[in-house]
Amino acid sequence: MPLFIEERMRDVFPPIIVHKYGGTSVADLERIRQVARHIVQTVLPPYRAVIVVSAMGNFTDEWMGLASQLHPEPPRRELDMLLTTGERITAALLAIALESEGKRAISFTGSQIGLLTDATHGNAKIHRLAGDRMQQSLQTHDVVVVAGFQGVDPQRKDVTTLGRGGSDLTAVALAASLHAERCEIYKDVEGIYTADPRKIPTAQLISHMSWEAACELSWSGAQVLHYRAANLANKYQLPLLIRSSWQPTGQGTRIEGHASIMETPHFVALTQKKDLVHLGIVLPMEASSLLQSLYDWIWKQDDSPVLWQVRYEGARMHVETCIKTSCQAKYEAYIREKCTEVQKSYATPVTVLSLVGSGFTQGGGLLHQITENLTENLVFMEVQNAVLRVGVRPEAGEAAMKMLHSLCWG
Repeated sequence: MPLFIEERMRDVFPPIIVHKYGGTSVADLERIRQVARHIVQTVLPPYRAVIVVSAMGNFTDEWMGLASQLHPEPPRRELDMLLTTGERITAALLAIALESEGKRAISFTGSQIGLLTDATHGNAKIHRLAGDRMQQSLQTHDVVVVAGFQGVDPQRKDVTTLGRGGSDLTAVALAASLHAERCEIYKDVEGIYTADPRKIPTAQLISHMSWEAACELSWSGAQVLHYRAANLANKYQLPLLIRSSWQPTGQGTRIEGHASIMETPHFVALTQKKDLVHLGIVLPMEASSLLQSLYDWIWKQDDSPVLWQVRYEGARMHVETCIKTSCQAKYEAYIREKCTEVQKSYATPVTVLSLVGSGFTQGGGLLHQITENLTENLVFMEVQNAVLRVGVRPEAGEAAMKMLHSLCWG
């Protein structure tokens, strides 16, 4: 990814802290007032604040529902036009609330700050962040509020969105480009836990986590941090702090540094991803040029394939993946459109558990225990040094989560 604000601007910025507030944090006017007061109390001179906001409450889901009532598959360009209004409303209201608290504040859309993307509606990639307007505003205002989740395609001048949860990505991209000291992300949870505490009561809050572990965890389905935001923070070595907007002074989870190399497995956290299908497709070797386009197609569906493997047997390629069940029919249709010689070897509904940490390639005892406990419910197991993925039948997903968490954390 080419970067961002030009190096010549680095020295003219005041010191900056970036905050991001999710939808529940700004769900109504009282919550917006509380966020404004928290910013005033915590971002003190000489610091300036850049605040990224999501849409209020369930705005995005509600307006998506309205669009779906009009069209079974609404055009993605029009969805981007519709859904980006939510973040704009929140940004303007928060700027007004900050002004009432005595702070000089100004709000911007993604296009107004020059967040330039490709043309992929619904899941656009950031190409560049032009910084002139942001730089000028940080000289004249205490707080700049930015509507998250959105950018603009400079070729067509169309509004684009960065995918669900894309406000995290906006915040991290801004923090990296502005050389902020850190990026604080406020959610409706206290931080990142060893597992979902709503399902595993013994789950423990993680105080520190490496960038690599955050990348693996978010890629594997954890909802606390957007997976592309985690990758970007890792790339630019940007410290992150995940906190609860309900307890904004709490410990939270700090993400920075690198994972240590250990001789034995080290467990960080466990997450799961539901409503997936474990799909096996066999293609002729001549279709190898399709592999990149297949992966790109999945990306454009706003999906991150938990599993993607290709193996070769003679003149055939076996493409194994786990994708959203809702994407399966369109995925298979896309493959058949590109290649007439296609065989489907299996399509098994699955829930994927991902154990993140390090040293799993040396953890034979753990692998044996997992296999022994899951028996007939085990669909596949993939072992990498930093992540261990276990695919189980959906009806066994919750029990498997509890079992695996118990094996690792007691």
